[in-house]
Amino acid sequence: MGQSFQRPSAEGAGHPSNPQVSWWMRTLARGLGTIGGVIALCTGVWACVTVTPRCLIAGILQMLFGFALILCESPCCCPFLDFVDSVTKFVDNRAYWQKAIVYVLLGVIPPATCIGVATGLGGALIIGTGVVYGIMSLGKKGYQQELRMKASKEQADPDMKVTLVENEGGNRVDLVNGQNFPTLPTSSVTVTMNRQM
Repeated sequence: MGQSFQRPSAEGAGHPSNPQVSWWMRTLARGLGTIGGVIALCTGVWACVTVTPRCLIAGILQMLFGFALILCESPCCCPFLDFVDSVTKFVDNRAYWQKAIVYVLLGVIPPATCIGVATGLGGALIIGTGVVYGIMSLGKKGYQQELRMKASKEQADPDMKVTLVENEGGNRVDLVNGQNFPTLPTSSVTVTMNRQM
């Protein structure tokens, strides 16, 4: 029972292809999954209060998907089940994009079976969890300082050369190839940068 409260390593969450994401993004995904699962359970019960068999099936499916979401995202809510640890290890070893696809598909099935407010709300929260995992699969956004450093390195790159200059006759000359290009009458002195490969 004590093992279900432990999570795998914080960065990357187990799968080697998972990019490193911020702690708040992982917490958002887990929290939205837990809250979405609880609300999906409640709205699934509400959807079962009907006379149509399609809505009854959609409500039962939504309750099952909500329970599965709680089981995967917060196993500490289900310490009474023996198989929680093995399910949690299996799910945590999946890539973020795989979780995203599964959660989006699980969220679409109940509203597609029976269109209603209850199935729509529960399905939207399950889909939202999948969207957050999809965003997590893209990885961390680069920091501004790192981006500035990369931009300054590209500007100071020795392979960057000025290739066109204006000569005394008003024509532009390619310094690398020695070709002359006529200058447009409305243009001023123009310097063009080309990357040499």
